[in-house]
Amino acid sequence: MTLQRRLLLYMTVMAPLVWALAAGVAWWRAQHEIDELYDTELVRLSRQVLSLLPPGMASGRADVPAAPAATGPAGGSAELQTLSVAVWIGDRRVLSDTEGAALPWRDGGDGFADVPIDGRRWRVYYLRDPAGGPRRVAVGQDLSERAELAEGLLLSQLLPWVAMLPILMGALWFAVRHALAPLRSISQTLEQRDANDLRPIGSQDVPADLVPLVGSIDRLLLRVDDAIRQERRFTADAAHELRTPIATARAHWDALRLSREPADRERAATGVSAGLQRLAHLVSQMLAMARADASTGLRHDPIEWHAVIGQAIEDALPVIEAHDAQVSVDWPETGVEPMPMAGDPGLLASMLRNLVDNAVRYGPTGGRVTLRVGADRLVVEDEGPGLDETTRAHLGERFHRSAGSRQTGSGLGVSIAERVCTLHGLDITFENRTTAEGGPAGLQVTVLRARA
Repeated sequence: MTLQRRLLLYMTVMAPLVWALAAGVAWWRAQHEIDELYDTELVRLSRQVLSLLPPGMASGRADVPAAPAATGPAGGSAELQTLSVAVWIGDRRVLSDTEGAALPWRDGGDGFADVPIDGRRWRVYYLRDPAGGPRRVAVGQDLSERAELAEGLLLSQLLPWVAMLPILMGALWFAVRHALAPLRSISQTLEQRDANDLRPIGSQDVPADLVPLVGSIDRLLLRVDDAIRQERRFTADAAHELRTPIATARAHWDALRLSREPADRERAATGVSAGLQRLAHLVSQMLAMARADASTGLRHDPIEWHAVIGQAIEDALPVIEAHDAQVSVDWPETGVEPMPMAGDPGLLASMLRNLVDNAVRYGPTGGRVTLRVGADRLVVEDEGPGLDETTRAHLGERFHRSAGSRQTGSGLGVSIAERVCTLHGLDITFENRTTAEGGPAGLQVTVLRARA
């Protein structure tokens, strides 16, 4: 069901309910006001009748006039049958009109009473002689008269509204359709777009109520566009970078398959093994890079650096053993918590693994790599040649490897480390270390927690 139909359905159902409630309240108020008016008139009439009685009636010696005979209406729209009067001296009725003859005697004090007479309810007011005499007056009114008046007042107000209901529903339909026009326009705009058109909609000429919705859609389109760009870049990078190691491994395999000399077969087997290792390392790095790029919903777990660093060194162990390197970890002094933060332990372990991997690969065989943990930073130091100006200019570019490098890296390690640091709000810097004589002493990579 469309939003427009839903709104119209709700209005169609709720409007009569609200009108019924309003009619009930109006009926109650009208009935209350009519009862108040007529009760006041009954009291006033009873007092007037009592004041007009002959003084002799107080002792019962005065001549009592006979009750008038019933006659037709006195003219106009008067209904005398709904009003009655009766007078008693003691418990003897001495005066009444035609309707008053049916009013019952009531012993007790003054006041109102609802009395059933001939199957109809009457409202009767009883009044005693204030001087203490035996006279007593009763004035009654048929309650149906009051109900008829209340119904007439209510219907006179309700019927015009009921007659206007079709016009009101038409006006509501037009108003709802006109109010939802911007939403239909946005829907049609998105429906007509090409699948590759992920431009933001923009909030220009958009009603204020729809600005949050349009803003959310625009942010979603940007995230989808970014995800598609990353996937396309990953696909293009994979197609480009995997071609070389696969071709190399295939060439060595062909040589191994066709060679007859043991020395040639040994060299070919070594080439196949090296090619597969490079291919495995490249695939692992590309998957790590893809995971870092896709980490929009980053975990925020408290980081236990002992476990993270232990995982990173364990993952880098094959490279460490292949280069006969030594890796040491310097922890802060007792009482100092190592770099407290929250984040994704897996991504941080991947970052450190890449930094340790690069430090081992580009350091000397049998060299030493030191990982220092501080209160607000992590530092990875190696004993390699450091970075020249050309390499520093391209640092962080994907798949870029320094010219003349004999290492079998993929050129993704620094990119992965920088991406993980960005996701966690960390700063990463690369600085050459020098000896006391000014010679190269290696590279120092510092991961620093950004200050608030």
